[in-house]
This record gives sequence, structure tokens and C-alpha cells, in this order.
Amino acid sequence: VDYATSVGITVVTSAGNAGPHSITVGSPGTANSAITVGAAAHPVNSRVFWDQAYGILGVGNYLYVSDDAQMFYFSSRGPTADGRDKPTASAIGVFVLSSFNTADEPQSLAWASGTSMSSPNLAGAVALLNTYGESMGASPYDYKEAIVAGSDPLPGYDHYDQGAGFIDAAAAMAALQADDELGSAHPDLSEGYSVTAVAPKGMLIQEVNGRGASFDVALEPGMAEYYYFQLHPTAERIKIDITDVDLGVDPIAFNSFEVYVQGGIRSIDNGHVYTQNVYGDASIVIEHMNTEVAGDVFGEDTTLNLPLMPRYYKLVIENDWTSFDAVSGTVTVSVDSGNKVDRPDERYQDRFQTGDSTGWFPVGFGPNGVELELSWNRDLTFYPGSDMDMIIVWFDTNGEQHVEFGGATLNSPEVVRLDDDNIASVYVLVSAYNTYDSTERWNLDVYYR
Repeated sequence: VDYATSVGITVVTSAGNAGPHSITVGSPGTANSAITVGAAAHPVNSRVFWDQAYGILGVGNYLYVSDDAQMFYFSSRGPTADGRDKPTASAIGVFVLSSFNTADEPQSLAWASGTSMSSPNLAGAVALLNTYGESMGASPYDYKEAIVAGSDPLPGYDHYDQGAGFIDAAAAMAALQADDELGSAHPDLSEGYSVTAVAPKGMLIQEVNGRGASFDVALEPGMAEYYYFQLHPTAERIKIDITDVDLGVDPIAFNSFEVYVQGGIRSIDNGHVYTQNVYGDASIVIEHMNTEVAGDVFGEDTTLNLPLMPRYYKLVIENDWTSFDAVSGTVTVSVDSGNKVDRPDERYQDRFQTGDSTGWFPVGFGPNGVELELSWNRDLTFYPGSDMDMIIVWFDTNGEQHVEFGGATLNSPEVVRLDDDNIASVYVLVSAYNTYDSTERWNLDVYYR
């Protein structure tokens, strides 16, 4: 939401819903001057929602035990890929009773969640500040400073989770009124800016390659611990084991860990595992284009079959925010590396700059299909990085045309696998969506199946 003032535009924008991994704040929330808002759950809203959802008065007290607001798992975390602090602050964004118009009920209300709900809360606070500050010559940066000064840090979370903390409009107004230098300009982007990609937040797992690494976790409800490790290009398998789980006091059988695994450094969620609930011994095995979860798990299938991506991998272990008690256990992470001796059946190479394209060209395939892997030098594990895409059109033996856009994402490498035994022909188009350098070298490897 934008608010015009006498000296400029104040931009209030959501951080995004790609958490809880770090480096997931998306555009326009990464803008230097924007007031970027994370989403927090509040005990009042959460308990009332659960009471209504289950029709049992008081059940919400079992499903939200803290008396503090808590950062919600989906809220995108900082820093930005170039190392700047985001979000700016946080506001209630979980179970907000909001207008919710539909064709059948144009004037209805509904519970809604997301940073798109927390952003209007903070934008409303800025609008209130503007009623005082506009006539005083306040600038957008003055409002940003007031919001930061008036926010209350939430216990258990750092500034990459919550920014300055949970907003307090009255405290922000007091801070604005005490500001004796209204009209300040926002600092330049150069402050806090890194010319190389930053590491994810959390603890580096240094012993992961070869023999694996084990560590104990013990977390209160809604709290999380962050880990990351480096993945070598020869890695073939990541295995994560959760053992010795103690669920504590669990009166309604809702206690569990939530596990998230994401590869690469980027500002979107492309997790191999997203919000997998674990209540006992469990294992997660991640291979190239295949992710499997087994053991004491529940919830919907929240795994994605993605390519293994070299460089950083991010792991978040969270005690589910609906847990009643602290949860503990042991996590072991190991990586199996091989020789990667498979040679592509075909390889194509070129150098492109933004907007360049190959045009359509044919590639071969095997009796059971084909796998196409597009890689480039400065992929999105770097900052600044480039993005390449590929689109595939193939025809089956009946002459029917199929179009595959699975290679036009932000993955690096881009991988598309056609598991079909009735392929008659395959055509590929490679394009440079955006290149950081003037030209970017790319490789397209084709593996017959």
C-alpha cells in the first residue's frame, strides 16, 4: 500500500510468504526504502479462531500456549541476498478477521492469513502517523524510523525473523513526535550492501560430508532453529534422520516438529520439504528429482521433486506453533557423494545476454524418455545472479503436441524429465531471462532414458 505525503511516497509492502528459511524476502519487499512487514500470530486471534473452528470453547488455549505474539512459519525471513536487513517490522498476519468478498457473498467476513494481511495493519499505522507528520514536513524515512523505534521485539526471534519487532502505533507516534529532524532522506543502498551472496542464517553444519553430523534440538512451541551446509557438485543424496523425539505433555495429540529443507540462495521458496510434521522417528531422503519422507510423519504431502543444487542447503527445525509443550529430539544430517560419471548423450553450449534465445531445435531421446538439464555459470546461488529458462515441446507417436514449462522457473539448474515411452520428437528453446554479466555461458545436457 502506498501513502502519498507532502515530501514523497511511503511504501509499505509485505515480506512474502516463503519462510521460514532465511533469504526469502521477495520483491518489492527487498526494496531499500520500503517498510517491509513480516507476519506474526497473536494469542487472541489464534485462540478465538481455534475455538470457532472446533466449536469448543477454550480449545484455543491448547493450540496456542504462549501469551506473546509469535512470528509465523510462512513469514519470509531476511537478510536480502545482498546482505541487508529485512523485514523492517512485523504485524498481526494470522487469523485476521477481514472482509472477504465472493460472488455469492459480496459483503462477507472471513479469517485470513498471510503477510498480505500484516502489511495493511502496518500501513494503517503509517497512515495514522501521516495525519500528524504531513503538516510537519515528515518524510517517508521519518515514518520508517518511527515504526522501528516504536516496535516491540518478540522474545525468541532475531531481526531477520521480525525486523524491529511487533508494531505499536502509539509508541511509533511518540517516536515521531520526539523526532526533531523531520524531513530526513533515506540512506543510500550502499549502506549494508554486499557485492557477493551472503550465507544463510543459522549454524553451519561442518561435518556433514562423509560421516554426517548429529545435533540435539529442544524447542518451545513456535520456536525454530536454523542450520545450513554446503553441497558439493558430486553430491548424490541428502539424508536427514530425526530420532529420540520427546513430545512432552501432549493433551490433544498435536505436538510435533516441523521440518523444512531448501536448496540454493534465492528469495523464493523452492523447498524439497515444506512443513513436514514429525512426531517420532522419521527420515527424509533427497536425491536428484526425488524426495521421500518416511516414519512418524503426518500432514499433506509437502515434498517437491527438484534437482540437487550445489552450494548452500538450508534446514529449519521448528516446534509446531500448535504444540502444547516443548519438543526435543536428535537430528542427523549426512550427504552421500559419488563420482557423477554419467556423460550426457548430447551437450549444447553458447553464451547469451538478456533476451537472447536459441529458437527451437531438436534433441534426441531414449525408449523411456529424456532428461534435460540446463545450467549456467552465475546461477542463482550467487549474487547478483543470472536466470536462464528452457521450454520443451514434444510430440507423441499419435501426433499429439505437449508443452512443458517446468524448465522456466528459478531453479538452478533447470531440469525437466520426460518419462514417456511414446515420444516421437522433442524440441527445446533456451532463453536468457536475465544475465548479470554482459554474456552468460550456459550448457544444456541431454540424457536419454
